[in-house]
Amino acid sequence: MRVKTCFKNLKTSKFLDLRVKEEITKISEIYGKQLDVNVIFSKKSSGKFETNITLKDKKNKYHATNSNGNVLIALNESIGKVKNQLHKKRTKYKNRINKRNLTNPKRTGLLRMLNEEQYEGDHYHELDLVS
Repeated sequence: MRVKTCFKNLKTSKFLDLRVKEEITKISEIYGKQLDVNVIFSKKSSGKFETNITLKDKKNKYHATNSNGNVLIALNESIGKVKNQLHKKRTKYKNRINKRNLTNPKRTGLLRMLNEEQYEGDHYHELDLVS
C-alpha cells in the first residue's frame, strides 16, 4: 500500500495525513492490500477546500472529487464516494456469470436446447428440478 498526499495552497498537516492513512488502511483491509492512493488537498480562491482522491489497484482506477468549506467533510465525502465505487465493482464481479461453466458439457447441452427451441413442456419441469 502506498499513500501519497499533496497540499496545494495549504500548509501541510500531520492530522490530515494520519486521517487519510487510517481511512485507507480500513479500505485496504476490506478490498485488498495492493493499493496506490494519491490524495490532493487544495484551497480554491473562493475559500472552499477541494479533495481529489485517486485509488489504483491491480486492474482498476477509482477517482473522486469533492469540495466543501471544511476540509474534513470534503475528505470524508470523497472517501465515501470511492468506497461506493469499490463496493459496486465488487458486487458486479461477484454476480457475474462464470464463463468457464458455460463450456461445461452439462450446461452447454441445456443452453443448446434453449437456443434451438427444441423443447417441450416436460423439459421445463426437468430444468426446474435441476436448478
